[in-house]
Amino acid sequence: MDDSKRSILNMLAEGRISLSEAERLLDELEKNRKVNMHDKLKEVGKNLEEMADDLNDRFEELSKEYSPKIKKAVEEAGKKTSDILEDLSKEINNWFK
Repeated sequence: MDDSKRSILNMLAEGRISLSEAERLLDELEKNRKVNMHDKLKEVGKNLEEMADDLNDRFEELSKEYSPKIKKAVEEAGKKTSDILEDLSKEINNWFK
């Protein structure tokens, strides 16, 4: 139990407020908590959207930067693989001569 509820219940127990006043205060406290939670969730949602946008922008930047490098590396690997297979094929053909 939080301090606000405890304070209200203590005031009720001490007779400083009536039962109806305690109920009203507890209801208001609960409404405020729901509003605060809703506001916090909206803020978290907004922050997550901003983070997603930032990540998307960064991914696009990296993609533009590295796509040519990756393409070149794949082409070089393909060429080297082709050269190795050609050399291997020649070597195998030499075995059967």
